[in-house]
Amino acid sequence: MAEHYELFGHAILAHRQMSFEQQIRDVLVEEIQSGRWKQGEKLPEIIDLARESGFSITVMTGAFDALQHDGYVDRRGSRGNFVKSVVPGKRALGKVGILLRESQKDISAVAWYQHILLKAAEARNYTTEIAVIPDRSDPRQALVPGNIFNKRVKGVVSLTPFDAFHPFSETQEYLPYVFLCPPYEFCVPRVSVDVEFAYYELTSRMIEAGHRRIAFSYESNALDRRQAEMHLAGYRRAMAERRLPVNEDLIADSYNVNNDELVGVMNYVKNIMKMNDAVRPTALVCGSLDRAAVIADIAPVCHLFIPQELSIASIGTAALPGHFEKLMTGMLPDFDKLTKACFDVLEEYSEGGGFSKTGIMVSMNYIPGHTLMALDGSPFGEPISLQSMHDRYGIDSLSRAVHY
Repeated sequence: MAEHYELFGHAILAHRQMSFEQQIRDVLVEEIQSGRWKQGEKLPEIIDLARESGFSITVMTGAFDALQHDGYVDRRGSRGNFVKSVVPGKRALGKVGILLRESQKDISAVAWYQHILLKAAEARNYTTEIAVIPDRSDPRQALVPGNIFNKRVKGVVSLTPFDAFHPFSETQEYLPYVFLCPPYEFCVPRVSVDVEFAYYELTSRMIEAGHRRIAFSYESNALDRRQAEMHLAGYRRAMAERRLPVNEDLIADSYNVNNDELVGVMNYVKNIMKMNDAVRPTALVCGSLDRAAVIADIAPVCHLFIPQELSIASIGTAALPGHFEKLMTGMLPDFDKLTKACFDVLEEYSEGGGFSKTGIMVSMNYIPGHTLMALDGSPFGEPISLQSMHDRYGIDSLSRAVHY
């Protein structure tokens, strides 16, 4: 569980994808849009917010700098900071609710999805309101206009899955809604990342690079085994289509590996490297970015050269340990497409009175990094750097998912 602070009841995590300044900025935007401070009203002093939340004045000042840059706040010297606009430079088209449960507040992925939804709402001229409900409460009640969300909320994006089929009687009015959740959850309409196909594509890329002995390292630390099984299914599908053998013993061995126990990871890697050359894998598909990162981190200790002796790849990407300019080969969602799909569903419902889709699966993008090499020792594709990620995808899209 990530370390977190709180500001106006919002959890702020020690997050590898977002700075504290970004998260504080998001919280203050949400509070401005929820009506805590009206246009022209003075915001609390930076020093007071820093003291109450536990952050430094420098961090809090950085958040206010971002608010000023984005047009939310007007800084008037010694007089303080005042709300300049609820929707800077635009006319708000409506308010969208974001729903999550109390137990989700400390989950990094949920915090990230809140962030990208807020940015997408701003881009579409919507304001947002976040509602955190107790774990045992009925989330369907959030779909009743004015019940949990402000009456101005016109639609809800739920980060918590639940069965919303026929949630009320035919005469009960309820808000348009869409779920942004993992692909294994049964909720409709749902926007999800196609993780199984991502692992199919990762494995296919390794095969394209000439590898035939490709092993899979199962992520036993996964928050939900259903997603881990989807990763494995994508790998198996790619191997089966090419009629390549799957080393079931290595998969079984990986079940017992804990990423936090470095000795166990080292023994796991050493056992792979001790295998006979005729069967030893030349590439490893890792069930998570954490598994790939820890293997890359301990590789020098094991006298293993990546990717010369073993290519590795996983979902996600990160700076290669010890080489800030290099990236792990992997797959990343296009977060712009994810959030666009959510708002498209809400707007379609509002305009037409119903859903035309039960779900939207968003594919992931292949990120050519420095940990996949062709079997003959030549480069496979053109690896990109962290800076190239920023240049190619933009500051608010894929680049922010890179761990830096």
